[in-house]
Amino acid sequence: MIDLNSHLYNKGFYQVGDEKIFSKFQAIMASQKTGHFPEWNFNNETFGLHDWTVEPTESLWEIYRQRAQQIRDQYDYVILLYSGGSDSTNILQAFLFNNIPIDEAFCFGSFSTDQHRSATTDSVATENMSREIDTVALPYLNQLAKDHKFKVTVHDYTSDIVNGYKDADWIWSEVGTRLYPSNPGKNRLFENSATAKAQLDAGKKVCFISGIDKPRIILKDGVFYFAFLDYFTSNGSGQKTLMDGKDWFVEELFYWTPDMPKLVIKQAHLMMRYFKEYPEKRYLVERADLGSWKHRHEYFELTKALMYPYWNRSAYQAVKPTKQTFIELDNWFINSDGKARQYWLEGVKEVQRIVDPYWLSQDHDPRFTGSWSKFYQIGTVT
Repeated sequence: MIDLNSHLYNKGFYQVGDEKIFSKFQAIMASQKTGHFPEWNFNNETFGLHDWTVEPTESLWEIYRQRAQQIRDQYDYVILLYSGGSDSTNILQAFLFNNIPIDEAFCFGSFSTDQHRSATTDSVATENMSREIDTVALPYLNQLAKDHKFKVTVHDYTSDIVNGYKDADWIWSEVGTRLYPSNPGKNRLFENSATAKAQLDAGKKVCFISGIDKPRIILKDGVFYFAFLDYFTSNGSGQKTLMDGKDWFVEELFYWTPDMPKLVIKQAHLMMRYFKEYPEKRYLVERADLGSWKHRHEYFELTKALMYPYWNRSAYQAVKPTKQTFIELDNWFINSDGKARQYWLEGVKEVQRIVDPYWLSQDHDPRFTGSWSKFYQIGTVT
């Protein structure tokens, strides 16, 4: 019997008939075989119990504090996957500014590549996203470490990516919701943490925290909704630990958590209140569930301002990627000429060949169609 309370299911799963599947690709293939539509279930049973039209009375910062304390009380060793971006920085602040300790900040990226070490720090260059570690994350961690004690780990997953492609069959073992090259690196983050393994071997409860994700507000026919989109769940670690059933490697989604639904409900109400007060900005969320939604960057800049009270908006930030599969962050791999790249491309082409076009874009950047959770009504325009 499947235990839906297991942390394996906190990141959601695809229901295909009677089968529960973590990999979107595998869910699509099962759907094409059985005829059952792959419904994405993101903690429906928990979030569906709450009245989303009622705003929690606490301040958002107080709820962040409660969430940080909840995680601290639940685990012996707490590791934050830290990028220096707004989502993970707000989490770090929610812990340390409230005197709630973390044990480790874990930064990761393809740091040994020429791309990362390029001379330019141009924030317009999406290839330079990993430079945020050098220019923002590590200086800020060093500053905070003067008053707070925690370990800082910088992990280079370049070799994990290159060694992760032995043949085109990687599509069955490495793919969660995306086809980008860095899947093998993200899939092995937990296993490459020496401190996590040591703590686990000592019988300690360990978790990695991911900053997933900013609130998604959608306005349809005068009604405001909140919903979760599946491909954002790949922003932390990969899905391989879920696919392999390794429930001892726990990833806590700080924001999108079924353990404290009032956090996203509070975020939803603050966002809705903004769009009620500034109707000229409603174009940012009007039918934002459609694939043609073009206001992602402006909308997310707004969420940073409204959701993260201590975020330094002048901090260096590389422009977010414009692609999902041929993602600019992995250009060092995409533009290489090795066997690994060849196997990766063969896998992408195989996905294009066998997946129904309904589920895969057919342009120069083949990517899965996003799957939405249930829509939760939070209020109306009037």
